[in-house]
Amino acid sequence: RQLTEIYSRILPQLTIYNELAAQMDADKNDAGAEADTIVREWAKLKDENDLAELMHDATLAKIDPAKPYVPGDNRLKYQELSERFNSLSPEAQKMYKTARNAYGKHYSKVHQAIKERILRSELSNQKKADLFKDMDKNFFGYVKGVYFPLARFGKYVVVARNANGEVESVSRAETMAEAQKIRVELINKFPKWKVDRVILDKEFNASRDAVGRGFMSSLFSEVSNLGLSASEQVEFEDTLSQLYLASMPDLSWAKHGIHRKGTAGFSQDARRAFAQNMFHGAGYLAKLRYGDQLAEQLDEMQKYASDQAKSNKEYHQPTAQRVIDEMNKRHENLMNPKSHPLSSALTSLGFIYYLGLSPAAAMVNLSQTPLVAYPIMGAKWGFDKAGKELLKASNDFRKGIEFHKPEWNGVKTDWYKTMSADISKFLNQDEQRAYKEAVDRGVIDVTQAHDLAGIAQGEDSGVMWKTRPIMRAASTMFHQAERFNREVTFIASYRLARQSGANHQSAFDQAMDATYKGHFDYSSGNRPRIMQGNIAKVLLLFKQFGQNMIYTLARQTYQSFKAETPKERIEARRALGAILAMHASFAGVLG
Repeated sequence: RQLTEIYSRILPQLTIYNELAAQMDADKNDAGAEADTIVREWAKLKDENDLAELMHDATLAKIDPAKPYVPGDNRLKYQELSERFNSLSPEAQKMYKTARNAYGKHYSKVHQAIKERILRSELSNQKKADLFKDMDKNFFGYVKGVYFPLARFGKYVVVARNANGEVESVSRAETMAEAQKIRVELINKFPKWKVDRVILDKEFNASRDAVGRGFMSSLFSEVSNLGLSASEQVEFEDTLSQLYLASMPDLSWAKHGIHRKGTAGFSQDARRAFAQNMFHGAGYLAKLRYGDQLAEQLDEMQKYASDQAKSNKEYHQPTAQRVIDEMNKRHENLMNPKSHPLSSALTSLGFIYYLGLSPAAAMVNLSQTPLVAYPIMGAKWGFDKAGKELLKASNDFRKGIEFHKPEWNGVKTDWYKTMSADISKFLNQDEQRAYKEAVDRGVIDVTQAHDLAGIAQGEDSGVMWKTRPIMRAASTMFHQAERFNREVTFIASYRLARQSGANHQSAFDQAMDATYKGHFDYSSGNRPRIMQGNIAKVLLLFKQFGQNMIYTLARQTYQSFKAETPKERIEARRALGAILAMHASFAGVLG
């Protein structure tokens, strides 16, 4: 975001790249929040073990007991599963349907994303039409009945093939020893099949390792004709491979599950497997949607810089090239984050220890609105108007706060639900539209799918799963404080922009800009690259705020003298003076 602000004048494609990257993060976050909500409700069920066993058996039988009988299915098996489904509590029955529908919705999105990706390709119209026909006919069509990903975690993969060489089962494990054990079980259970050696999931290539499967086979045969560079082709194949892996049934549970039924860990493993499958699926779906568009903007940057260097003598090509090189490195980190479980655990621990359980930290966080956001807004729209609208938006937020008495559920009690806030009830139609778009684009985060220090974005999901309840409880105060900051700043800025004569879209853009300038962008993809490594992520855990503050002061100082127009120079001077004055005032008041 800072690179875009500084260099978009010489590389206008940076703006589009930044918007696409932000939307990709927002999409992943929304999908993760939806899955997290399902898993939290699932954990409250008293008969969750019975539900998990039913999901497991229904998946293996390829029969959905929540739907009417389908001619051709095993009638006795359907009756047995249907009776078990009806014996579940109403809450468990609802959760069965919710989880089933969420998974089906995810694959519908994958289906649509691949369609859109083909449309953006350089294939002929006839070839596109042929691929669409094949996809509509058999894309994931071999998953009959109902399918729940009941054992879908771990980086070690065991692939089993039938006599025709087609993949019939994909099993995962968290350790090599566990994967080897699953491999032996599959060999014994299916002696006529070929069970491949244990590999890491990144080593699996569906175009090479999977034979047949209709549409997927046709699509891979056309990858070389999509007009991609070598690196883009590898990335696209990897994304498709991981989606393909996630779609395959895991027949090791036909035997492996026997050892888990009735044990305390079985239902939790089923919940975790569902959650992690949805989290990973959201990541690969986002890459499928945006990966090629981001890469296209990088190519456009290079072409633009080369063309400008030839036609414009004043164009500073060395600077542009350095920015392009940096963006290529950042793109690699964005698309393929290399996170270690230990660094994820340490960053989570650091957040909890220093910020999560500290009411003082949340109170200090609230001061960012008057210390930084108010000066930025006042410099643009006038300090009296900005102060008035901030107070009005703050009061709207206050009126939307409700306190609830959580239902006691032991360690599963949702303490973070004791308070909720909904400012949207006090907004007019245009403001509600802007607010919803801000949530959809990740400007405002109304969920706790990731904490605001950027700890959980793209991190190791195994660590996330183990620390999720602790992180959710510990980050509640900090999260609510950050929600207040961003929602109040955004709504006040939107109102000020509309009052100054801007239309809806322009007002939204100005409000988004003021929110990011006043409260910064803490997403993992927006960190300086030096802070993105596993070691640096731990050592520099709380330095992103400092880097943003230094940038803000330096940028406003530079713009005070070097901005392109007198209006921009005046605005920068007013913002800089107000920031320094507000900090000096607070320092005096607070000692």
